[in-house]
Amino acid sequence: MAEGFFRHRLAQHPVLQTIDVSSAGTIAYDGNLPSADAVEEMHDAYGIDISQHRAQSVSRVIEADLILTMDRVTTAEVEALLADAPVVMLGDYAGTGEEVEDPYGGPRRGYRVSAEQINRLVDDAVKRLAAES
Repeated sequence: MAEGFFRHRLAQHPVLQTIDVSSAGTIAYDGNLPSADAVEEMHDAYGIDISQHRAQSVSRVIEADLILTMDRVTTAEVEALLADAPVVMLGDYAGTGEEVEDPYGGPRRGYRVSAEQINRLVDDAVKRLAAES
């Protein structure tokens, strides 16, 4: 969901359109489809299509200028894997310090709550990126 929100927001900022965004997980199975609840929530509530997204695992070969995570545990896991890129929790980068709970496997309401939170945090993060460019 975060990748979908970032792609959508960055496309609206001419100065940020060259930023490449992709998501990866510490427990993702490469090639897995997004959950139906995530696809439906993003489409129904935000008009963003993430149905073509495919999961990929975080690996040591990721080249990035910045890696944003959803929670502190994942931040520590990614930092242990990747020493070359700064790893920051999205909530810290957005200035709120919030962690985003992973709704995977839970009820649709959890996807709605996470999407609302991620949407807000991505909005703040993109504003920061725009201000810093």
